[in-house]
Amino acid sequence: MISDALVLANPVFHFEDVIQSPELYLKYMNDDLLNVIRKSKKPELQEAAALLKRIDTRDLFKMVGETSIHKLNRDRVTPEEICSHAGPDEVDLKPTDLVVLHFKLDWGNGEHYPLDKINFFSSSDTTKLCTLTAFEAH
Repeated sequence: MISDALVLANPVFHFEDVIQSPELYLKYMNDDLLNVIRKSKKPELQEAAALLKRIDTRDLFKMVGETSIHKLNRDRVTPEEICSHAGPDEVDLKPTDLVVLHFKLDWGNGEHYPLDKINFFSSSDTTKLCTLTAFEAH
């Protein structure tokens, strides 16, 4: 939600320019930037300030659910696709009400199972290293 508030504040602060200048970066990117937005009287910052107030009062975005989707079908899951499956008696759901985040879980080893890369000591010979498959064979 904080990133959403900063996106809403970007037209005023122009963060894309701030990161190019060390002086501007030090001026704007400090711990009280969120307080500056909260206390601002500028009309263009009111939406960002309202979002920060929601964070302060713990009125946070709700997570509706999560699921694992095979990588071949990942691009097919969109807010529009989800809304198309809502029944006529359900809440009026619009694609703008949803955020779909796609990310990859791979244990840091791509398609490989991580324990296949870890060596273990054999209980019968503590000087001998084994892989998990070698343990399973005993």
